[in-house]
Amino acid sequence: MKRKIFSTIAAVLLVFTVVLSACGEKAESPKELLKEANEKALEMESYSFDGNMNLSMNIPAEAMSEAPEMAMFAGMFQNINLDVSGVYQQDPMKMEMVMDLEIPGDMSFNFSLPMVMEQDKMLIKVPNIPFVPLPQEITGKFIEIDYNELAEQSGEEIMPFVYGDLQKQNELVMEMSNIFFSHYGDEYFTLVADDQLPEGTDIEKAVEMKLTNENVQKAALTFMDNVLPELLELLADPKYAEVLQIDPADVEVTKEELADARSELVAFFEDEQNTVKVNDLTFVNGINSDDYISYQGMTMDIDAITEGQSVNVVLDMFMEMSQINQNPDFTVEVSPDDVITLQELEEIMNSTFGAFEATPEPMEIEGLEELTEEEIEALLEETMSN
Repeated sequence: MKRKIFSTIAAVLLVFTVVLSACGEKAESPKELLKEANEKALEMESYSFDGNMNLSMNIPAEAMSEAPEMAMFAGMFQNINLDVSGVYQQDPMKMEMVMDLEIPGDMSFNFSLPMVMEQDKMLIKVPNIPFVPLPQEITGKFIEIDYNELAEQSGEEIMPFVYGDLQKQNELVMEMSNIFFSHYGDEYFTLVADDQLPEGTDIEKAVEMKLTNENVQKAALTFMDNVLPELLELLADPKYAEVLQIDPADVEVTKEELADARSELVAFFEDEQNTVKVNDLTFVNGINSDDYISYQGMTMDIDAITEGQSVNVVLDMFMEMSQINQNPDFTVEVSPDDVITLQELEEIMNSTFGAFEATPEPMEIEGLEELTEEEIEALLEETMSN
């Protein structure tokens, strides 16, 4: 259980670096600059980070006129804003992060969510969220999640975190990066002009990868035909499967499903009533004077078309890193008096809302496994009509 949590955290951070990564210095192509920066990024043992994500969904007026109840919530999706800041240290593993979420509109609200992750536990501060009636005993307290206790409660073997696992994960990310770069040519990567570099950052050069409606089909099929099969082979390697707790049998099942998935993807792109239009999908990576990736950003602008109506979705996000490999400055203070264990949380919630009843066992229907999907759908429609 603990290893899974660390694997997930490491995978998110490292894959984010790989997918949005790539830069260096010399007269190489932007793609080569990207590869060198990706290798350098694995030397980052500590850093501070600040980031932002802004999401807007523009719903057409016709859709809201047909469903007036949507108008009340439409404003909430116009400018959702999330600020993230924190500090990361590799060994011993510790990361603190503070997320500030702001929801706009008539029902606007905001809250802050500090958290601290260490080798053996995670601490999450319970925010005061409007419209969510939480007991006063837990609001403002830190919930302590002990990885060993979770493993024992779930009946899984306790897998201690070891530094060697992180090293293997770094090796895995590097191999994944090499697969990615081996199948995407120089045409996907562009050096950002100096006057177009993100303002207020310390980056000296940046490389972007841009996808639009013109090249997204080629990029997607390249991933499906070349990148994904090799990634699955890599994940099935016992050296990495053990670290990430991946069952090789699951990988084999996924590989068998690739042919059908590819057919569905091709059919989607060939459909004249294509329901998704990619206006812009851009990944930007910037590096500083020490050749470290110190900025990563993504811009997404797509139109989702349903029944002739188009919903525009715009997502802008970036993460800036500083104080790389300097002494980390952790600022989230946690008093022992403000810590509540999971068992204490359960007792408080039960005393406030009553004990939760166990989920009933699913009902078994004899012969259901012998029915086709069409027969099951027909049976469900008949049941609902009655």
